[in-house]
Amino acid sequence: MAFPLDNVRIYPPIGIARVGNSTQEDGWFYGPEIPGYFEEPTGGFKDDDSAVKRQGYALGQNGEVLGELNKSTGYHLVWNVQIVNKKASWYAFMGRSQEGAFQPGYTTLRNPTVQPNLPPDQRTKLIVDSGVQTITGSNAPPVTLAGDFYGSKTSPTSIYLGEARTDEEGRLVVLAGHGSSRSIAKEDEPYPYIMNDFDSPDWIDDTSDGWVSVTIKPYPGNGSSVEAPVKARVIGTTPKFANGIYAPTSLYDVIEEMYEREKRAALGKQYNVGEVDWFKHIWPLLQRPPLLSWVNIQANGGHGPNGPGNFFDEGWQKSKGVLGRMRLPESNSKYDQARTGQAYPYFMPWLSGDNGRTTAGDPSTFASITELQYDRLVQWSKGNFSKVPVKQYTRFEDIPLQDQPAAVTKAALEATIGAPLYPGIEMSWNAELKETYQFLIPFTINEDVKPGDLTKFLSLPWQSDFYMCRSYWWPSARPDSVVTEDTYKIVSQSVVKSNIAQKLTDRVPWERGLHENYTDVFPDQPLFANTDMAKNWHKLGFIVQRPSYGPEPIFVETQRGIIHRGEKAIPLPSDDSKAPRLPKRGGPLVLPTPDSHNQPIQTVESLRTHLQTAMSIELATIPLYLFGMYSIKIPDQYANDPRYYDPIIAAIRGYLAGNVLRAVGGIPKLYDPNYMPYYPMLMPGRVPKLWLQLRKANNANLQTFIDVETREKSGAKPESMNMKPLVSLKFLAGTVEDLFQPDKAKYQFSPGLGYQSRNRDTGGSIIVTDLESALNALTLIVVQGEGSPGPYDDPDKLEHDHFDVFSDLKDGDASWDVYPVVENPVTSDYWKYDKRIYQVSLTFDAVYCFLLRTIETLWNVDEDDDRHKLILENMYGIMMGVLTPLAKFLVSQPIGPSNQRAAPCFGYYEFKDGETELKQVQDEMQATINTYLKITAETQDQVAVHDYGPMLETLLPIQTTINDLIDIQTFEKRDVARTKNVKLAGAESRGAKGFAQGS
Repeated sequence: MAFPLDNVRIYPPIGIARVGNSTQEDGWFYGPEIPGYFEEPTGGFKDDDSAVKRQGYALGQNGEVLGELNKSTGYHLVWNVQIVNKKASWYAFMGRSQEGAFQPGYTTLRNPTVQPNLPPDQRTKLIVDSGVQTITGSNAPPVTLAGDFYGSKTSPTSIYLGEARTDEEGRLVVLAGHGSSRSIAKEDEPYPYIMNDFDSPDWIDDTSDGWVSVTIKPYPGNGSSVEAPVKARVIGTTPKFANGIYAPTSLYDVIEEMYEREKRAALGKQYNVGEVDWFKHIWPLLQRPPLLSWVNIQANGGHGPNGPGNFFDEGWQKSKGVLGRMRLPESNSKYDQARTGQAYPYFMPWLSGDNGRTTAGDPSTFASITELQYDRLVQWSKGNFSKVPVKQYTRFEDIPLQDQPAAVTKAALEATIGAPLYPGIEMSWNAELKETYQFLIPFTINEDVKPGDLTKFLSLPWQSDFYMCRSYWWPSARPDSVVTEDTYKIVSQSVVKSNIAQKLTDRVPWERGLHENYTDVFPDQPLFANTDMAKNWHKLGFIVQRPSYGPEPIFVETQRGIIHRGEKAIPLPSDDSKAPRLPKRGGPLVLPTPDSHNQPIQTVESLRTHLQTAMSIELATIPLYLFGMYSIKIPDQYANDPRYYDPIIAAIRGYLAGNVLRAVGGIPKLYDPNYMPYYPMLMPGRVPKLWLQLRKANNANLQTFIDVETREKSGAKPESMNMKPLVSLKFLAGTVEDLFQPDKAKYQFSPGLGYQSRNRDTGGSIIVTDLESALNALTLIVVQGEGSPGPYDDPDKLEHDHFDVFSDLKDGDASWDVYPVVENPVTSDYWKYDKRIYQVSLTFDAVYCFLLRTIETLWNVDEDDDRHKLILENMYGIMMGVLTPLAKFLVSQPIGPSNQRAAPCFGYYEFKDGETELKQVQDEMQATINTYLKITAETQDQVAVHDYGPMLETLLPIQTTINDLIDIQTFEKRDVARTKNVKLAGAESRGAKGFAQGS
């Protein structure tokens, strides 16, 4: 059958394909072709592997109602397709009110460091372009639509945007991507924290838009080839999770309004809205709020089966009072003043607007229907309408030929979102721009709009905004509150069938199971939920219609997967099947007990051993003092009192002993299970015996600190080993000066490096190169802490020795409270009480051991730049930015049945081979963050319950510090993702959607 080919059009002129992660050959379905009707695909919206099927966009070419050109009618079709993703090259999202900022020279770009001086359309490293691909014939094999994305990297990543196929008649079928969104910054980290609602650097998704053209080649004898004069458009977009439920305003309504606006302008006062029909224009709009009641808690309250505004009630269908509740159209300025008075939830639709989420008194934050929709309601309210029954078709071929082009056009677009467009789902507010359309041909995109232009305004990645759009945004695509299929089955079997809808009152959050955000309270935190949505969107349920037996339809959630496989809030095992990491310990430190007849240092080797042990003694006292300090609830008036922080100075004595050891050819060791302390323990070599224990710093336990630091009377025999016998160094046989290796001075802690006394008149590090400097260092060790009276306990001095500090704390007038911390804690013991606390403590141990490894490294590095990096970045960063806040976090956490508090353990963390120590520390900190990512728990009005936000607010800055540490293998920072939001100037980056605020 030959047709005249002088007026060939492609239908639908704008088609919608939707992403899905199914890779099965039949893991896709055709999109809607019949207005108001879309049958659930065979097997549902997921395949037998629970992957989401893709919605295909099918195209045919129709003449002016003469018929379809295809294989059966004697034509060979050659299709050309090009789809593009320009999101990453476009401007950061700024909201509809800042539309004018999209112009050359405006600096707020997505990925601002990549080709920043080029216009967005020329930022080729950020544009994924399939190029023009050709497909022809019947049942042709798929043609891949893909392109390269560079982001900030020098080599490209191939991004699959979809594929083109043909069916048995040669019609084109376009499938969208697989819904894959990821960061390309690091190959092994595809899902770093999303930090921004809409504009994630180096992220790319596989949504797109582009054009389709066709050349018709008649079979021999049917005439010459003709190319369709107008290209059709395809949009590859997000899934629509609520089948058969429509937005109050769809893109079909918006585009219809744009064409009607041209008509109004041309006719002026002669304009009229035309014929209004109940079944074509009024009822499709009025049924949308009660349909939304199955996916939105606000709509359920007002328009659900038990709501006062259930429009499936025939009484409402006759009531003209509906018009008084409709929000006036935003597009007509004559309504501006009245719309201000309507900026409240009383009016419909109760959805957010093009300028942000619903804010009472601000009309720009409330969506409205189009002017054409409103004008038709006005005519209905006046009785100026017809009521001609419309046949509901279930097969496209049964639609009269004359009506098929318009039907497939409407069907493709009515299942979309036309309001609000902030930024939108399928298109953004460019759908309301005159320049978007070719007004000479209905529903046709202007060819000046290039591939990628329709979707470039939208969120990157799409899942980020998709999560944020809760409650007042797009429930027909992204449900908010739903009825589960299990609930439906129980209720339908227990009540009169005609009452099923009224009894389905139990609703649950659709996104339940995903991690939760806390950014409404803590705006700088990462968007945990958005990131989780990017990983797990395909596990969420689809809403489909189920038998009702009453006037209103019923929609329930189906095919929902398990989001986190029962892990709930933490990735650690929830049972005891996996044992915790047990501490590795060496034997107790043992020193000979000194007396007047026996000196323990007889050889150079024994000197080195003794110096190493002396360092270990200091290592045993540092956790003792830090633990006590961390246990104190420091009063505000003493926040800067050095007496509460002096335990840090014990580190200096360790440095000095290490310097002497390095000077005599030894290699100081701190990170070693044979030298690291575990508590309770006897203080090595001390007479009388003294137990060292990790206990809270109350007055009684301060006595232990005083006993450790107690002075000896001048001239008395030594009562304990401590440091004092080290002065016997000068009694070694042989030439003492020969012991020292001056070339090792560059490896030692020099004055000004490491933890130093804070005041100018106090001893600090000493470089050891000879006997004199060694004796000075050893003398300083003695007098600064455990030693005999000397120049550092002068009462006029700015900084006192430890004996005076602890005595002052115990006997002075200062008072403080302490946390009821557990004594002598061991990390593995926390496992049985709280696996979150276990993970935090394990991280503390790892960081503490990394600090020891950093100090060890400093005794083996001679490059000044590297030494300064380790000291300034690692030592100070770890002590002040990691250990202290982690410890303070632990002591604030209840533990065990007696409601004691947790506390740091200072345990030995065994680093594994094959990965740097810093990476292992960073991994443990990430695991700590993960333990406090709570799955979504919400109140009935969908406002998040902020259970763990404050904890994450404490932990995230710690993670930031850890991620900024220096790797002691490379002396460089590792490339890890940010954990703190950086706001783009002029861009909407936080709180633009946020959590819905009920009223």
